[in-house]
Amino acid sequence: MQKAILLIFTAFLLNGCTPSPKDRKLTEVFKDDYQFTGVAISKTGRMFVNYPRWSDHYEYGVAEIKKGKKIPFPDMKWNAYSGLPIDYFLCVQSVYVDKNDNLWILDTGNPEFKGVVYGGAKLVRIDLRTNKILLKYFFNEPNISKNSYLNDVRIDENNNKAYITDSGAGGIIVLDTDSGKQRKLLSNHVSTMAEPGYVIKVNGKECLNTDGKSFEVQSDGLTLDAENKYLYFHALSGKALYKVPTKLLNDENVSDVEREKSVEKVADTGAVDGILSSDAGNVFLTALEENSIKYLTPKNEIKTLVKDKNLWWPDTLSIGPDKYLYVTDSMINEMPFFNSGKDERKGPYKIYKINVSDLCKGTFFDKLKFF
Repeated sequence: MQKAILLIFTAFLLNGCTPSPKDRKLTEVFKDDYQFTGVAISKTGRMFVNYPRWSDHYEYGVAEIKKGKKIPFPDMKWNAYSGLPIDYFLCVQSVYVDKNDNLWILDTGNPEFKGVVYGGAKLVRIDLRTNKILLKYFFNEPNISKNSYLNDVRIDENNNKAYITDSGAGGIIVLDTDSGKQRKLLSNHVSTMAEPGYVIKVNGKECLNTDGKSFEVQSDGLTLDAENKYLYFHALSGKALYKVPTKLLNDENVSDVEREKSVEKVADTGAVDGILSSDAGNVFLTALEENSIKYLTPKNEIKTLVKDKNLWWPDTLSIGPDKYLYVTDSMINEMPFFNSGKDERKGPYKIYKINVSDLCKGTFFDKLKFF
């Protein structure tokens, strides 16, 4: 009996978290008057935040947060907004840390939604051990168009693939990170396009453009499952979550028809921006119309993780080594193009965290499986 108690206590200490967080609450970890969209937590707990250039109220494209203060990353030159488009950030939409602790920075090359600047749309890979840029990948026609807006990225380290959504033109870009070869797939497919007539509602208010019509955003959030077998993705202007086998995305011999037939509708979730998988098979979703974060269980059940009125537009998700889920609140619904042309952004924009240790591997209960 004493041995069992000792083992339980040891497992608890090794895990460093509560057995099962029942009362899930958001904890504020950072705020800023500059509007950000993405957050990425490294394997050592470093925090990176990106700021898209959506207006003249702009400071940096990417910053590391240290003791509550932001430091331009990887250096000031990349954040100076001057020089050749290939050598500085124009409009960064996403940051993502892979399993090897590389930081991937996705630059839309489309500042203020005025059109993609030639040489500006790129994916930058940085080794966080040295803070040095390893590679830069550039995107041009026919894989992107003038109205493209590269939105989110996920990395399959085992097969050397990057998957990127285009929320402007719709579709998924598959990039071979070894050769740099890229292909645009599922263009104009129902799964990557905005659902006709769908109007996003946040805090009970319809998000409409200056013409009084819904602002349509195509394929937006995406994530790989824990084993990299499926890619989950979601158009922002729509309610459906889809998935497709990655082997059919990677195989160049597969026809477009066969690939499109393999796309499976997983669930109706309502409008979703950010998507992220845990290593235990749960898929987290930012349910912006409900001021909440939900998750899809391995049994395909949709559950609510947290609902909070402070989540005006939960955007990007990242899980840290502390097994907390980090989320940005970007308040995009207050921007002119989602707000009938009126700019009602006041800030501050915030990043919260919430304990999801029970929904990840290596939890307290996993350590008790030897009983």
